[in-house]
Amino acid sequence: MEAKSGDMTITFKGTATDPINADGIRGAVTFNSPTSRPMMQIAGLPAQQDIAVQMSGQFEHEGDLWSVTQGQGMVKDNPMTITLMRLVEGSHGKPDHITADIAFSQLNLNEFLSHQKAASPTQTDMPLTVDPAPDPLVDAHLSVKKLSYNVLTFSNMTLAASVAPGAVAVDTLSLDYLGANLKASGKIEAADKGASHVGASVNVSGADIEKLRQVLGFGPVPLQGRVDMQMRADATQKTLNAAVHAADVAAAVSMTSGSLDRKVIGLVSADLRMLFNKPKGMTPVACMLGVVSSRAGVGQALPLRIRTGDGTVAANARFDLNRKWFDLTFGSQASTTGRFALDIPVRVSGSFSSPKVRPASWSAEGRAMMAQTERLNTLPAGVKQFALKNACYRAIGQ
Repeated sequence: MEAKSGDMTITFKGTATDPINADGIRGAVTFNSPTSRPMMQIAGLPAQQDIAVQMSGQFEHEGDLWSVTQGQGMVKDNPMTITLMRLVEGSHGKPDHITADIAFSQLNLNEFLSHQKAASPTQTDMPLTVDPAPDPLVDAHLSVKKLSYNVLTFSNMTLAASVAPGAVAVDTLSLDYLGANLKASGKIEAADKGASHVGASVNVSGADIEKLRQVLGFGPVPLQGRVDMQMRADATQKTLNAAVHAADVAAAVSMTSGSLDRKVIGLVSADLRMLFNKPKGMTPVACMLGVVSSRAGVGQALPLRIRTGDGTVAANARFDLNRKWFDLTFGSQASTTGRFALDIPVRVSGSFSSPKVRPASWSAEGRAMMAQTERLNTLPAGVKQFALKNACYRAIGQ
């Protein structure tokens, strides 16, 4: 059997127990549409651009159940494998329910979200639309080996999400970026004036400091290794990009193995022995812990501790990711340095790429600000539990 509508062609070869009513159908199906516009019309959806779709698989229709399994296909230039695509028709007045398990070897979202042909990848954005009464309801599992969004490229992405009345729930989102792994879960819920509230818990593991500083535009830094992070982010916006830029963030950043340039310890401790012997090489980091909070890309890292065998560094920092600017004050804890150390703090501030370095004051007020143990108590529960596991947690406030 072959059916056509516009540029859409559907071919079926198989059996049917009730061919007159197109029921009890089982067999092989192929689908091809260079624009997908007929399919969008059938679904009652707007066709904002032409999307070429080719698909084949095993098709079944029995009563209210429609399904495709063992499927292969192509959406634009993105190959896909369909483990399951199932539609259960809702009873009278009830929504349909779609279950899908689809894998892509590559998926370029810029091709679908940039509606203008001349649009730059940096203009790609995703609307945060939540339907109070969606039809159909959706439970989807999606995996992508290589995912492109704006100028970013991720790998090994997996997503388990569902669409319900008034909410889109992301049960799990996992992806790799710059050698680090990100795992997140959260929910998008309808808010006022056409916006949506996004709340997410995010865990990042194995983020390489050298790769991160290059992406952020920092100059060389004296700290090497990988950091982990637990974060809570909330925003109320209309699009994904706007939510990322405007989010309120509370996070704990941790390192349990890495290295710090010995010259940093010598510099912040103002060790008199440096007059005769310049420290060389790196010293292992026993632990690092920082509490980070920001709103719309502007925030602070306070308190912050780095403990090494050569001494412990305490620091606080303010930053503005929009202007690529920061102001960092750090100094050594006197109880951890030698008797020849003056423990004079240092201030580094300016643009990410070319900051200025100079001595800083170390007042009682500054020390109190550096401690701020109460900030740990105000962290979201998951973030605080993450911070408690770090050995430097006990050093904060000393």
